[in-house]
Amino acid sequence: MRTAILSSVVVLSLAAAVAEDKETATVQGKVSFKGQPLAGGEITFHPKQGKAVKVAIADDGTYSVKDLPVGATVITVESFRELRKDKEKRKFNVLPAKYADPKKSGLTYVVKAGKQEYDVDLRD
Repeated sequence: MRTAILSSVVVLSLAAAVAEDKETATVQGKVSFKGQPLAGGEITFHPKQGKAVKVAIADDGTYSVKDLPVGATVITVESFRELRKDKEKRKFNVLPAKYADPKKSGLTYVVKAGKQEYDVDLRD
């Protein structure tokens, strides 16, 4: 019984150490569309393991995301504008729809531990 308890303590300690050692990164950069900074919107990193991380894109096209899991990730980008017509407000994405879909965006990046820069240039 004592050996079983001791073994459980060792296993839990090792699991906690592994959880604390998860490598993360800070990624910052600029998002542009057709050669111009994208003024506002959201950029989302969809890592293969873990939850998606979404951050705002500033009016000058820059973004910064912290605690991003290390490894391969798919990126999506959205930028909405408000359209007023006949007292009705509607939002629409100013980018091609493919950039909002992780399966179609075609935007990938391999995140490395530490701080890095990655610019996203949307062409069409």
